[in-house]
Amino acid sequence: MASICRVDLAGPIPAAQLSMIRSRFDGVALRTAGTGSVLECRVADQSATRALQNLLWNVGSEIRSFASSVLTHEMTPFLTNRPTGE
Repeated sequence: MASICRVDLAGPIPAAQLSMIRSRFDGVALRTAGTGSVLECRVADQSATRALQNLLWNVGSEIRSFASSVLTHEMTPFLTNRPTGE
């Protein structure tokens, strides 16, 4: 079942890594939060969740928190129309 992930990072995500994340995951949104970043995206299953974590860890990103919740049908229009930023 699809989920939405919210990852709070201690710093920025390198542009090349963000591009790779956008090519693999839907609904990617990134915003700056103090000295860190907050990344949100949709993931298909637990394997995709782990793949997202690995993509971030492989470039040395420090994950401060990682939350995942089931994506319900009612949430889909909200996530589809959400602006994304870099």
